Amino acid sequence: MSKYTAQVIVFSAFILICWTGCAATSPSKTKDSASSGDFAATDISSSQKRENIRKLIKISGNADSILQDSTIPYDNFIQRLRPDLSKKTLKKLRQELHAEIERNIQAPGGLLDYIISIYDSHFTYQEIQDWLLFYESPLGKKINSTMPSVVEESNLPYQQWSRNIQPVMYEWLKERLKKEGITIP
Repeated sequence: MSKYTAQVIVFSAFILICWTGCAATSPSKTKDSASSGDFAATDISSSQKRENIRKLIKISGNADSILQDSTIPYDNFIQRLRPDLSKKTLKKLRQELHAEIERNIQAPGGLLDYIISIYDSHFTYQEIQDWLLFYESPLGKKINSTMPSVVEESNLPYQQWSRNIQPVMYEWLKERLKKEGITIP
């Protein structure tokens, strides 16, 4: 498993734990509209909700992850195309490439807008507010600042566990398939 996959697993578990805690301590409304029939208030509420989601993505560190994950395929692209370029030139081109990718992520209709729509469809306005309050709390700030270290420190044990479990799982799969009359080497 890649470092990215391990980070996603740890982060997802963290979000689930934190969200469960926030949801249990905060009453949320099932509707996002300010009042029934008040379309102007609904538009403002929807706009504010999307801005809060944008803020949540940034404050949670997910914006940095989105950018980092989006640039990974391109990090060595320039060097593969032009191995003769100096390290200084490569560094400058990578910085500019990262800036261009970030601009495209942030642009209207870019990746961030799609991600905001996903959050918007799964969480109410009040839930987003509660989530922001958590990230702005002392515990939320501590968790946010320590998670990169936790994920990095978790990577080695995960790799070791994965190496140890692979032969066990292979044997289990081999025996399970044998029951179905399927043999594997």
